[in-house]
Amino acid sequence: MSTTTTINKLALAEYSAELMVYFEKHKIIEIITRLMVEIGLIRPTNPQNWIAINIRRIADEFYHKCLKASFTSSKIVNAENLIYTTFFRNDEVAQKLHKAFLDNVAKDKSSAVSKAIQQRLLQIDALRQGWVLINYPRNVEEFTEMFETYKIPPNKVIYLQCPEIMAMRRLVAKPNLGCPQNTCEYIEHEMAYFSQNETAINDYLQRRHETIYIDSTPCFEAVRTNLWTQMERLPYVMGYKM
Repeated sequence: MSTTTTINKLALAEYSAELMVYFEKHKIIEIITRLMVEIGLIRPTNPQNWIAINIRRIADEFYHKCLKASFTSSKIVNAENLIYTTFFRNDEVAQKLHKAFLDNVAKDKSSAVSKAIQQRLLQIDALRQGWVLINYPRNVEEFTEMFETYKIPPNKVIYLQCPEIMAMRRLVAKPNLGCPQNTCEYIEHEMAYFSQNETAINDYLQRRHETIYIDSTPCFEAVRTNLWTQMERLPYVMGYKM
């Protein structure tokens, strides 16, 4: 007697992603492997005591090695470009996105965009290389959903701070890469929306370990150096501050 079982590929990918996040968050495999190697070489007379003394050192080594990995190895996911390309697909996520924007209901639009982003972050290249998400989230509700419901939540949030006039000049001066949103009118609308939500966003992010505030008024090299310096100083901790 044989039975046919239909496997939900998305659910399987979500479960696998959750498991990967857990092991990645705690660096379990790497730490255990290093412990086994060092114990095999040193042969301490009291392994339990040796592990208790050295496990923090080994964990910190792996954390800082991850920070020194090349930034370009991560997959850059631009939420605005993703929305644009999703419109041309023919699947359930695209249909939901079409309907949300057609009805012009803010909550439905946010839900549809979130679904498209989660689907993208579960693709194999993002799972293997890691990802950097830009132009999202845009309000506290989206930040909360991303941290608390995503199968792969971010382990760092980089908050770039600079005057609005400077930000506008930089956005206007950047090359048009084919994204229809690259217009002054759209940028002004997005900045106005952010200004309305800025206080609430800051209040939320200040309570989370993942947030790093960076002064982005200097040149690119200075901003990058400051970013890596702060990331190396911060412990690998996620969630709300006590």
